[in-house]
Amino acid sequence: MTKSTRTVLLVVVGLFGFGCLATGLLTALLVRAADGFGGSNEWSEDAVAERELPAVYGVRLPVRPLRYQSRQLGFQDAYFEVLVQLPPGAAETFLGSNHLVRGAEEPLDADVLDALRTLDPATPVLKSFTLELPEALKVDGGSWQLHRSGQLLEGPGVLWVHLTAFET
Repeated sequence: MTKSTRTVLLVVVGLFGFGCLATGLLTALLVRAADGFGGSNEWSEDAVAERELPAVYGVRLPVRPLRYQSRQLGFQDAYFEVLVQLPPGAAETFLGSNHLVRGAEEPLDADVLDALRTLDPATPVLKSFTLELPEALKVDGGSWQLHRSGQLLEGPGVLWVHLTAFET
């Protein structure tokens, strides 16, 4: 092997190594910017927009919320979660305008309570009641494999609505 052939071979191997390194760094930056493929575990005001509530959960907010937080998780099958604080006397208005019934009392999920206490550290003890949300329908009349659930969370001077939906 001549000296010039060896030099060309070293240059080619060096360029290949540099290309691999650059590709790896670019991929790492893109994955970091994409927030880990599965959405963000952080609550925000716009992960599920308020205008999307009828499509995703089958409900509308009859009064302006005091607080609105949401998040979207999942990779192939999306998982949506919303926490809405309504004025203290708005439970019956919310239920009536959405044709919902306050269901059985159920234990409050610890993760939901943690999220509420992060949003409002002074959150009192809450009672959780199930809400049976309507079936999800597509615009063409077919059904959407979207499983919905909701809870009405009530305490002294506090009213929250917790909504979840996930695709299968």
